[in-house]
Amino acid sequence: MRHPALDQYDYHVWANERLMAKLHDLPEEICTKEVESVFPTILAVIEHLYITDQIWLRAMQGDTFEQIEKFAEDLRGKIEGKSLGELGELFKTVSEEYHRFIAGEDLDRTLILKHPSFGEVEMSLALMVYHVVNHGTYHRGNIAAMLRQLGQASVPTDYVYYYFEKCAVR
Repeated sequence: MRHPALDQYDYHVWANERLMAKLHDLPEEICTKEVESVFPTILAVIEHLYITDQIWLRAMQGDTFEQIEKFAEDLRGKIEGKSLGELGELFKTVSEEYHRFIAGEDLDRTLILKHPSFGEVEMSLALMVYHVVNHGTYHRGNIAAMLRQLGQASVPTDYVYYYFEKCAVR
């Protein structure tokens, strides 16, 4: 049986792609216009989502906190100034990396994660995937609110829309 975490990750990719397609249809300046929100711009949220997806893939692959911290710092510098289209391509690449990695893994396998401020925790790969999905859902919600502030409509990315699109009998 296919692990439920794989379906959740597929949903995450679907929701990100759906949102990116919507953002591409809007005037370019919408993504860089400053608003009062958790992040100053929509593009800043997209960058954060991409970096965080990369961070968690490294955690799943067993990198240490120190390795991940250095990787994230380098990655921030590499993506600074990237356009929405360029970030969209980077999202495609990281989702392919996730699929390659998680397809061959026992998602119930646990790793010990060590954080200098939060301590040490044992966590399964599946729980890490669920965290990535939950994190993405949260920030796609931020983007929906930011779009409303900018007088634009968002696009539905709730799991139920994905599920109907994937499973509905027509």
